[in-house]
Amino acid sequence: MKQKVLGPLEPAELEALRPDAVVDAQGLLCPVPIARLNERVKDLPPQAVVLLVNDDPAVVLDVVAWCKSTRHDLLGIVKDDQDVYYCYVRTTQGPRRRSEPPAR
Repeated sequence: MKQKVLGPLEPAELEALRPDAVVDAQGLLCPVPIARLNERVKDLPPQAVVLLVNDDPAVVLDVVAWCKSTRHDLLGIVKDDQDVYYCYVRTTQGPRRRSEPPAR
């Protein structure tokens, strides 16, 4: 059973999603999972759902920071009983331009 770590959606809602892409980064440490996620979303349209799978607890902070800097939406993060983290992200239009104020 997966338990909620953070995000607006509940575990059952996240599991009902059908990701458009999966980035399996198990066994990899920062910054590799985020670099692979960043590379993967470049080919996806806005509103695509991407699932990042990683077993490093630091991925939680990394994904939150990455979503803020890129303005993609963090739908939620859950972890299973093996401490594998499942991070669900929805793509948006992409990074803000330098002239735009930061999101609050």
